[in-house]
Amino acid sequence: MSISSALRAALLALLVLLVACTGNEGAGGASDAATESAAAGDRPQTPLEAFDGLLVHSAVDGGGEPTGEVVVSLPDGTELYRLQGPGQQAFAAATGVPGRAWLVAPDAAGAIGIGLLDLTTPEVIDLGLPPSGWQVPPAGSVRADDQRAVLLLPGVAAVLVDLVEGTATQLTGVDAPVEALLAPDGATVLVVGDDEVAIVNTEDPTRVAVLEELAPVGWLDGGGQLLVATPLGTGILDLAGSTVTPTELTDVLATVPGTPDRVLLDRGGELVVSGLDGAGEQVLGAVVEGPVVVDPGGASAVVPTSDGVTWVDLASGEVRTVAEEGATPISRPGPAGPRVAWYADREDPLASLVAIDLATGDAVQVAPADADPDGDGFDLSTVRLSTDWRSAVVALAGVDRTDLVHVSMDRPASAIVAGLDVAGSLSPDRTVAVVSRTDGTGPPVISIRGTAGSLVLEIGPGRAPLWVPVR
Repeated sequence: MSISSALRAALLALLVLLVACTGNEGAGGASDAATESAAAGDRPQTPLEAFDGLLVHSAVDGGGEPTGEVVVSLPDGTELYRLQGPGQQAFAAATGVPGRAWLVAPDAAGAIGIGLLDLTTPEVIDLGLPPSGWQVPPAGSVRADDQRAVLLLPGVAAVLVDLVEGTATQLTGVDAPVEALLAPDGATVLVVGDDEVAIVNTEDPTRVAVLEELAPVGWLDGGGQLLVATPLGTGILDLAGSTVTPTELTDVLATVPGTPDRVLLDRGGELVVSGLDGAGEQVLGAVVEGPVVVDPGGASAVVPTSDGVTWVDLASGEVRTVAEEGATPISRPGPAGPRVAWYADREDPLASLVAIDLATGDAVQVAPADADPDGDGFDLSTVRLSTDWRSAVVALAGVDRTDLVHVSMDRPASAIVAGLDVAGSLSPDRTVAVVSRTDGTGPPVISIRGTAGSLVLEIGPGRAPLWVPVR
């Protein structure tokens, strides 16, 4: 039985028991007020027991201080178990893999300890990594897929984590890694240094080939090849044989996945798409002034120009302005990630948050004032994406409070909850969110709310909640 199916079977068995015990005083672990609210019909039409996933939050004491434990519960508030983290603080972060979450434990000096929560066993898996400045990759990004992720300590180390097996392997071949890239097929990870690249087999990380004086440009052949820049020009690196075949391509910006693969070129500032042999060049009309984000499906590219950020249909050449000038990617998908990108101007505190559907070119721009006329700006470090990246929650600072705002490609922006300290995470179907808030008179409280703010269920004290899918 697979890990996810085993967990699902266990949860179903537990849910049967919960249904049988309905009406028992205190069953479910939620507050009396929440139970009365549920009896009054405030639950959503879909029973909470039907929502996919588990809730994970950081435990706090009566004064609101973290205890170092993480609490795992069902979406109806029933506490299943608690796990002790490695320090006084611990919270969960999304991996994108069902039943798994990162356990992040910052210490007083700011160093970050990293472990892995296995919600199926349950246990905290010690990855054997010393606390440091580890960068945890967002699910769906260039350093994470549906089985593996690469933790990066820039200039020091790169560690390949098998999220399913719960193992960690420090990658060799590059002394001072600055980036790591997982291939679309998951078979290879590239560890990139200043002037060298290590090609590592993910099934057997001891199989390493190091090539000097080249830089990756983009994946080809679904991950079997890589377009690279070398001192002699642009070439195609065959990962199996570690050989480079020269090409006539120049000024390459990115590769475009498809059958066959194509490339985006910069021809005197204009965006051009062509085949790998340079044939069939098509001028797309956008003037390139920054890094290009390519649709994982190969249909489009998002290009910064002097007139703003534009979405370009690579088949028809249609160009649409989707964000203001100055906006840069805050979440860009990897080659196997969702077909959505998020942009914002990091230098403008009142800038809009923009979500772009890379397949269609549809874009949603939400200004801080759209969610709260008194809002002082989005805190981009708090953006938490849904599993499909079509929605997010983000903190919006105000004069005397902070709103947790729901931003979506499918419905208007809305404030979910307000307080002095707010955080949240969306359910896998994006219909509700688990949130924490405090008004300053007591410890933060975990609750489940609709995306427009309606209270569904109050769970109890805690902070930093995460909704973890299990299938």
